[in-house]
Amino acid sequence: MNALLAQAAQHATHMGQALQAASQVAAPAGPAQLQQIQQTLQALQQGQQIQQQTLQALQQGQQDLQQGQQDLKQGQQELQQTLVPVIAAAARSHNFEVIDDAEPPLMGVPDAAGNVPAGFPLTRAALRAMDGPALSALLLAYNVPPLHDVEARRQQLARFIHLRLPA
Repeated sequence: MNALLAQAAQHATHMGQALQAASQVAAPAGPAQLQQIQQTLQALQQGQQIQQQTLQALQQGQQDLQQGQQDLKQGQQELQQTLVPVIAAAARSHNFEVIDDAEPPLMGVPDAAGNVPAGFPLTRAALRAMDGPALSALLLAYNVPPLHDVEARRQQLARFIHLRLPA
């Protein structure tokens, strides 16, 4: 789009230069030549006006496109803010139904940004097997301050994702 605008501006400049050159004809011309020069000047002026209008329309189109992109981005952010709690609630509801290690995989609970943190356990057995640093990393990803004891962290995470995990 910027290249097209630059090209239109350059073309308008060349038309203006041609218009000036045509108006500075030094030699006197006969009536037919004078009429031809006047017609050429009018055509150049009209062409220049059309190009200026086209350039303005392109610039307005570019501004409209940028505004549309900003509106779309804002709409996406608003939609994500609306959907993240719904997705988190659905994941927690699913996880609450998992009652033993043979059940289907856990559903990842998204963080505030809408992403499931890396290292989220796929199964109840995987959560039971997580070590202290992995549990802490997940809790911190959810902005939950981890407790000191590893088993307490495991229970914290299980509560956060609504997984029933007997102590």
